[in-house]
Amino acid sequence: MQIYVIGPIKVTLSKIRDLGETAALRSEFERNLGTCMPLAAAKKLEYKILKRSLDLRQKMQAGFVYKLAINNLSDFLPLPRLQRLLSKKIIQIEKANYVWPETLQNLRTLRPESQKYLANESKRPVVVGFGPAGIFAALILAAAGMRPLVLERGKKVEQRIEDFALFQKKGILQEESNAQFGEGGAGCFSDGKLGTRIKDDLLSLVLDILVYYGADPSILWRQNPHIGTDKLRPLIKKIREAIIDLGGEIQFQTKLSDLQLLPLKNAAAGGENDSQEVYKLIGLETVSAGTKRNIACEQLILAPGHSARDIYHMLAQKKQSMSAKPFAVGFRIEQKQKAVNRVQYGKENELMLCEMLGPAEYHLACKVQVQGEERRVYTFCMCPGGEVISGTSEKESLCVNGMSYHARSGENANAAVICAVNAGDLGDDLFAGLKFQERIERAAYKLTASYAAPYCTVEDFVKSQYSGEEYERIIAAAPYAEDRNEVKADQELKSWCEEKVQVSYLPQAEKCNLGQLYPPLVSRALALGILQLNQQMACFAARKSTLIAPETRTSAPIRIERDKKTMLAEKCVGLYPCGEGAGYAGGISSAAVDGIKAAQKMLQNLLNLADDWTINYNERE
Repeated sequence: MQIYVIGPIKVTLSKIRDLGETAALRSEFERNLGTCMPLAAAKKLEYKILKRSLDLRQKMQAGFVYKLAINNLSDFLPLPRLQRLLSKKIIQIEKANYVWPETLQNLRTLRPESQKYLANESKRPVVVGFGPAGIFAALILAAAGMRPLVLERGKKVEQRIEDFALFQKKGILQEESNAQFGEGGAGCFSDGKLGTRIKDDLLSLVLDILVYYGADPSILWRQNPHIGTDKLRPLIKKIREAIIDLGGEIQFQTKLSDLQLLPLKNAAAGGENDSQEVYKLIGLETVSAGTKRNIACEQLILAPGHSARDIYHMLAQKKQSMSAKPFAVGFRIEQKQKAVNRVQYGKENELMLCEMLGPAEYHLACKVQVQGEERRVYTFCMCPGGEVISGTSEKESLCVNGMSYHARSGENANAAVICAVNAGDLGDDLFAGLKFQERIERAAYKLTASYAAPYCTVEDFVKSQYSGEEYERIIAAAPYAEDRNEVKADQELKSWCEEKVQVSYLPQAEKCNLGQLYPPLVSRALALGILQLNQQMACFAARKSTLIAPETRTSAPIRIERDKKTMLAEKCVGLYPCGEGAGYAGGISSAAVDGIKAAQKMLQNLLNLADDWTINYNERE
């Protein structure tokens, strides 16, 4: 199905301030069409927002840029005039987005074939991991009548919340129920961010499914959509209940401990490398409450999350193809959110934009030269009005992450500020990145001898890496926030940058020397990069901004290799690795898309569907 689209249409902030957003957008919409069709007809057209993004590049012309779907264009515009608009590219034709109700109906048509396939119980598909990839994969399979069995090592989201609250109050860690493990995955203790750099039509289906089960409809068109940790949790529960209603089964506190494989000679799982020895999946071993159980299984979607380190070791023992993958490490940095709002939105527009968009966000990146090497330093997973939390899942080990509630009403902004690491920092071994993460996390724990997070100020960290004339030269070239001219020109902003930042991490935080936590080259790159990023956003690195350590689990350090066409593991027939833990995603939305694709491929392969089979899409009425 196709839709008529107009855009970009820019509406200045001054016009929104004068008329309100709805009236200002209507006015610009009619003005854009007024030269090509009668104004009376333009006034009768109905539209909905497909995308809204903020453009602050030109201060005097700052505004929102919209893309709109016109619902009733053909009712009021003769075909010749419509063709003229299309030829002038005032109106464009685009494919409609996926929507869940129609997709669900399309999937239901596969149920008779699924029932035939499931006549043999051992063919029932299994999904391991109930984070975003596993949740969406299970939902697609259940809708198609495949009655998937889901195995999740952690607890239901309700119990998981209680365990995490106990950790924040008393520092008692549950190794299988924490910020990493349990229903919802790591995204359940985040900001519910839905932004992603991937371009895929299935993103619209992910968002529509979330809206269908309770998310705010504005995530369909916001520039940087988010749900908020508190709103995401009940939504996950609703999707779990839907999967069960559709015939799925979910077993919590059930950990995958082994794969049972049958060797196959001279046959490749995916078809690209037909000379290598591969295996056929025939069963699983699980552990629950100390009891081992064998499950017959020929089809498995493996969506373990990036912290299921035992899965990588088990796959290596099973001679499955894996490769080391680049990742980044660093700190969580906290600043005053009110300072971020002022710098990002500007004093004139601050109140209006905070009301329309919520607290301001940032995404910063730079390259620095350290010891003859170029390193990228950048921010990641920024949480406006949020808090820094523990991301650890192993005893006597410590790492941190960021989290925001829907209101984003906390005093501090926080973000990961991280530096890419490579083989020179890690070594060439497959597990070198994993070992590096573990080593840093244990070292961080030893700094406080507890689950209290070690932290220091930005100034203390920079001084731990640079001193004397070198320090003075660096600071002169890239001064701290309160020393920048644009900050000094705004006394209120300057006072905010000079305020002490209270560390938000619980159960507690202890001031430590973080200068030797990472290898020297990484630490020096981070110190220099933090100051460089401050030149892009003037309040980023005040002297008293805090750095909380360590941010190590930005992404999986290992990729489970799979065939591009079939999505099957290179050396295992029946195994579909997917999501962030398999090395193919980097957040809620991209992991969900990868889970949907894995389920699609499984359905295609098992039910002998055509190569061009896909989930149909339709426009929401």
